[in-house]
Amino acid sequence: MKKFKKILALSLIFTCFISTVIPASASNRDYLETNNFTESNNLYSDKTNVQFIQTDITKDVIYTYEQNGLSYKVVENVEDNLSKIHSSIYVKDVDGNYQLNTELDTIISSINSTNRMNESGFEIVLKENNKTIDSQKVLLPSNNIQNIDKTNSELTLRATPQYKWVFDGTFKGNNKIEKYTLSGIVSIIAHISGTMSGNLATSTAIAAANFIAQTAIQENFKVLYWTVKQWTYKMYNGMYWFNTGCKTDNNYYSNSSRTKLIKHFTDIDV
Repeated sequence: MKKFKKILALSLIFTCFISTVIPASASNRDYLETNNFTESNNLYSDKTNVQFIQTDITKDVIYTYEQNGLSYKVVENVEDNLSKIHSSIYVKDVDGNYQLNTELDTIISSINSTNRMNESGFEIVLKENNKTIDSQKVLLPSNNIQNIDKTNSELTLRATPQYKWVFDGTFKGNNKIEKYTLSGIVSIIAHISGTMSGNLATSTAIAAANFIAQTAIQENFKVLYWTVKQWTYKMYNGMYWFNTGCKTDNNYYSNSSRTKLIKHFTDIDV
């Protein structure tokens, strides 16, 4: 089982949201005021000329775009297995230099459900300059994969093991993404996959998430809609059945009727 367990310097996707923090430079301040740079008219403005410079989440993620006549650069780093993303957003001044404009922090934490449906999930909190500007919760069924450990008497094989795939069901959901940066969107998708398997997202899921995130930013999607089918890989040790793996069939769409497919991928974790 290959896990994406050590993700260094990722960079999240939370930066469709730009604030009114103005750099100290007098020339840049005049430039922004002349161009009517305010939070109200930039909050949900579409981006154009998006250029992805570095999208490998094991390094700093870097991309640029234009919005309301201004040029921006995003630099992101990700920590704690895609659970913490810091995004610095720069705006280009009249001299062609990028000045720090605002900072975003995306924090994703686990939720332990207390209901009887065996659900687990996560909460997404997006902060701009330490002020919360968005939060979302995602609850999903979890099959609680159990790694077979021969030192555990309950899990010790008592007969020739039997294995089978069991279909768990089809699950649908959606996530608001217009305020999020590239790494943020990648993290949301990766956490959906990881929650359903009960483990960290696999490299397959992360690669697919990166493609979906880039497409979403380039096309200015406001919401991602998803449909996931899940199977559990079960092992019988002669006495008990255990969940030893998970397979998901994932479809991400740009519309609520789910007719405009962005990407399909299959994620297997056994």
